[in-house]
Amino acid sequence: MELSTLDIIKLTFPFLIAMLVLWLKNRLERYWDMRSKQKTLSKLLLNEAGDVLAFVGALKRSADSVADGNFTLVSIKMPIMVEYLSKDLASLDNENAHIYGDLISHFQVCEEGLSRLFRFLETRAASKDKNNIDINAALIAQSRATARDYINFSASALSVLEIIPQSISQLSDQATRKIKKDNKGAEQILVTWPENYNRS
Repeated sequence: MELSTLDIIKLTFPFLIAMLVLWLKNRLERYWDMRSKQKTLSKLLLNEAGDVLAFVGALKRSADSVADGNFTLVSIKMPIMVEYLSKDLASLDNENAHIYGDLISHFQVCEEGLSRLFRFLETRAASKDKNNIDINAALIAQSRATARDYINFSASALSVLEIIPQSISQLSDQATRKIKKDNKGAEQILVTWPENYNRS
């Protein structure tokens, strides 16, 4: 029995339609997944980028305290969801994957900086010699480096917010100006950072 062209079309057409429907369904699910993650990430980033002055200020107070021969504990935590969502979005949004990748890098650098800073704080707290020049100098230097890393993270967060559609990110011109102004203010705080620990 020979199949005519029309018979072949009749047999393959439902299969092609089913494949098209599956492809469209996959594309739509991917699109809505990306939009949902962008919305969540943008809320986190608006908070984090908006907190740059508080973050840098807390580190500066800790460094000033050490430079004055005192000891002030700080407790700062980066929201791990930023990294997870950014990794997912880098795979969903191929066109902007490099921007999400940059944010991930800055996030990881901040995390590592905070981890080092807390190790120095623990060492300082456990030390019998509260005026240990090496530990105190390391604390001041690490707090400054971590503050610089967070300013870079904030700038990278703004870059990500700018690629997310405004209807999702809720990033207004006013919020953009505030984040940029706060980053400049944080840069000014870095200028006044204690350079070293000289207490004998």
